[in-house]
Amino acid sequence: VLMYPVLLDDQSLANQFQKFIETIDESYEVSLSTNQQYPGVYALLFFKSGKARAIGLRLSRSMGKLRKAVDLEPLQPLLQKYINFLDAEVLPSTPESSRPRVQLQRADVWLGFKSLLGFLEAPAFEDGILEKYPIFLNIVLNHVSDDGFDLSCA
Repeated sequence: VLMYPVLLDDQSLANQFQKFIETIDESYEVSLSTNQQYPGVYALLFFKSGKARAIGLRLSRSMGKLRKAVDLEPLQPLLQKYINFLDAEVLPSTPESSRPRVQLQRADVWLGFKSLLGFLEAPAFEDGILEKYPIFLNIVLNHVSDDGFDLSCA
């Protein structure tokens, strides 16, 4: 799951994985082997559970900064989903599927982006987010000017 963060879009899998990682972390502090990159760790930053986000933050720190846009490639489907979600004026309807999808909350997505941006070097941010999603800067500026609850909590 940590190698394929898009799997965490599935509600059931995300819930089970969250319970699993939180339970394991209570008994043994979850850590990662050195010199490995697990893109799903960054997906934890967007979870509703503060405990899961804290685990994601700790594990992200151990992996270091994302330096290039290519480092963000495994996260692109989720980033696109999160950016489209923030860009929508109304909450998007979930397409019919055999498996329920994770229901996003704006505050959780803002918190996730705030944390993720702290792990990006300038080239990764510029080429991996701003170049691919030019609307992202507008979304941030619009929400800053709105000073809504979702952004202020992030």
